[in-house]
Amino acid sequence: MTRFVAFLCVFGLLIVGVMCTERTHFWVLMAFYSGAFGLYYFKLMPFFERCDVSKLLVLALLVRLILCGFMPLLSNDYTRFLWDGRLLAQFQNPYLVLPSLYIKNHVGNAELNALFLQLNSPNYHTVYPPVCQYIFGSGTFLFADNVFLNILWQRFWLILGDGLAIFSIYQLGNKNTRFAALYAFNPLILIEITGNLHHEGLMLGGWLFAFCCLKQNHYKPTFWVLMGSALSLALAVCVKLLPLITLPFLVRQIGFWRMVFYSCAVFLFSIILFLPFFDVQLAANLMSSIGLYFQKFEFNASLYYLVRTLGYWLVGYNPIGIVGKFFLLLSAGFILFFALRKRPAETLFNQIFLALMAYFLLATTVHPWYIGSVLAFSILAKNRLGIVWSLLVFLSYSTYETMPYKENLYLVTLEYVVLLFFLVKEYIAHQKNTRIANKNK
Repeated sequence: MTRFVAFLCVFGLLIVGVMCTERTHFWVLMAFYSGAFGLYYFKLMPFFERCDVSKLLVLALLVRLILCGFMPLLSNDYTRFLWDGRLLAQFQNPYLVLPSLYIKNHVGNAELNALFLQLNSPNYHTVYPPVCQYIFGSGTFLFADNVFLNILWQRFWLILGDGLAIFSIYQLGNKNTRFAALYAFNPLILIEITGNLHHEGLMLGGWLFAFCCLKQNHYKPTFWVLMGSALSLALAVCVKLLPLITLPFLVRQIGFWRMVFYSCAVFLFSIILFLPFFDVQLAANLMSSIGLYFQKFEFNASLYYLVRTLGYWLVGYNPIGIVGKFFLLLSAGFILFFALRKRPAETLFNQIFLALMAYFLLATTVHPWYIGSVLAFSILAKNRLGIVWSLLVFLSYSTYETMPYKENLYLVTLEYVVLLFFLVKEYIAHQKNTRIANKNK
């Protein structure tokens, strides 16, 4: 026990070291992160194999509370959260107001100008769904222009979502505390969700809890349980749209007509959550910003970078406008393929994990915090790829080592070559286990 406490203290100090390091100091950042990851996987996980879940939740909460004292340093996305919150406090619809146009009418507002200068996408309408907006707006309403208290308010909800995600992984993993701990103490989750204020944890809390509800009676839920699950999934969708990929996977789990009813309930709850922001221009602005994400932004991509290089050779320019749309359609095809092919119910999480892997390997932009969902479903699928990627994806912070920002394509290549190695290794192990299982039948 004494040794575990010592390891936990060193682990905490390494996480704090990451939180206190500017992203321009990449190698220092990577040293702290790698050290924390090594302790997490090789020293702390064995303890949690025999740890009570209540103790795990308390320790996970304590680590997150420590991080609440630090400002986000690795991402400035939180400035957009504060911006949207200020618009809401002034009864402005953030889905309709473009920051670059809005600031022209408020040039004399020094605080607003200072916040505007920190925005990383001032020429785009907000892409954050309504649950996020409620959090942004209520923070500004409660704490006005106090940035630290606004951030603390957002962290409260992120920790709440993280707690629900940890509990759900514990339940869905047949009450295996190691599964819960693999998510709860993963350095990527601690740093990117609680530390840098990204909403994947809140999304995963609702997403995974929806499965907890559906799992009752072996995926034959009652009407009210089905509605509760639909509400939970709708809340997750209204944090980030990604959980919508769940719906086709439910055809083989709860039946076609239940899935149709469930999908209608999810969309109805989502529409209700969007209602306060309703405007004829809302959908157009939101879809335009999301479309630009797939057709203009690029960061830490894998297959797309190969195609981009080929495009430069063949046509002399970056074909992202065409390739982004094509890869999005290809992702949708993979999701439907993994959802509808015949597999027994117990492979549900493995199928969603594979769909997420396909989606992110085809994406034009893969920020570190995006891998949170891959990690969660990787754990439930009993696959190590999500854990491996949660370490490797931090190499993408090498982009910020120089000004202007420039990606280190050698490190991007290293990230995906190592990931490919483990992907092949996991596939061979899976095929071997399948053959042994079939032989023993």
